[in-house]
Amino acid sequence: MSAAKDNARHMHFYSDEIPDMVARCASARPWQTLLDAGCGDGCLLYGLGKQDLLRDKDVFAIDLSPTRVERVRQLGFGVQSHVGDVCDMREIGDGTIDLLVSTQVIEHVLDDEQMVREMSRVLSPGGTFYLNTVFKKWYAWYYYRCNGKWVIQPSHLREYTHDSQLLDLFSRYGLEVTESRKVPARYSILDFILHRTGASGWAYENRVLALLRRIKIPIFGYYNWEMTGIRR
Repeated sequence: MSAAKDNARHMHFYSDEIPDMVARCASARPWQTLLDAGCGDGCLLYGLGKQDLLRDKDVFAIDLSPTRVERVRQLGFGVQSHVGDVCDMREIGDGTIDLLVSTQVIEHVLDDEQMVREMSRVLSPGGTFYLNTVFKKWYAWYYYRCNGKWVIQPSHLREYTHDSQLLDLFSRYGLEVTESRKVPARYSILDFILHRTGASGWAYENRVLALLRRIKIPIFGYYNWEMTGIRR
């Protein structure tokens, strides 16, 4: 089972932008089925839809939070959304997904190996995946605590400190990483304030706040680790 649900009272912010590695995955080869594993409020799906990349596709989404799944359904784009666990995606058949995306999820689950096993199971042979997570240098520090460790978010059950901790799992289950990169993690100060104050819909649609959200500061020693690959 995955870790406890994120507090769904705090909505994620929607944007038309998508990571360039996701855009390359979506255009590199033909695909018909997409799964967002741990979709949250559907921010990535929203960006993909706004860029017209979901037209005539079969799109699936899974998240533990019924509230977040309902928000994804309300986005439109024909997404088939399910309340479920990314470590046990029984709603998705073997080898049925051509493109799988998962953003900032694997660090939250109780068993990352089980999640990787499920990713491999649902991906079609030659299917493509994009995953990002947190990478932490030995000197990194942030003020949240989880399981006796300083972490960048209190719900993180792990923060990877060596590539092999995750890449070895991928290799074990037939997932070949074709591109990997780490960029310094930057957080919006305004996002932090809005989350803490429980801001609702108006804050997510306000154009001025959208501009201010682009002002971000680096988090010392933390990186956003992105990777893409295929199922062999």
